[in-house]
Amino acid sequence: MKAVQVVGYGDVDQLQVVDIPKPSPKAGEVLIKVRACAINNTEIWMREGAYGAREKSGWRPEGVQFPRIPGSDITGEVVELGDGVDQGMMGRHVVLFPFTSSGPERKEHLSDDMSFIGSEYDGGYAEYVSWPADLCFDMPIDDFVESAVFSVSGLTAWHMNEQLHIRSGET
Repeated sequence: MKAVQVVGYGDVDQLQVVDIPKPSPKAGEVLIKVRACAINNTEIWMREGAYGAREKSGWRPEGVQFPRIPGSDITGEVVELGDGVDQGMMGRHVVLFPFTSSGPERKEHLSDDMSFIGSEYDGGYAEYVSWPADLCFDMPIDDFVESAVFSVSGLTAWHMNEQLHIRSGET
């Protein structure tokens, strides 16, 4: 499959288009044919090393491992199922929840093991991506491009609204 990989910290010259094997879903995962993947600051800052010292950039203490396929705002179609995944997932149009974590509900982002697709896992700048089936949700609207904003960008906006406690009439 075709993919874009970040091969090290730096500018856009660290992006390379490559041909690599299509991933295979593990138990509990699905293979998604990527139909849209938004670009946001997460991909840029990860490549630039902006999340900390360059050797520690990323969400995890050990930093990003290169090469890495960026892209965290992903929509696509489920085309293959790993062991133990419900057959009803096949063919579904999904948006991917962008990270894994062992943190408690509504505090997942505070967990030391939080790992993001596109920095700790290979992301959506590829033709296919494998991801846990329980982190794939039906698209909120029937358009791949417009639904791609509901993961990282959408969660960021929702989180800010929750913190600000916006009331009716405020802008």
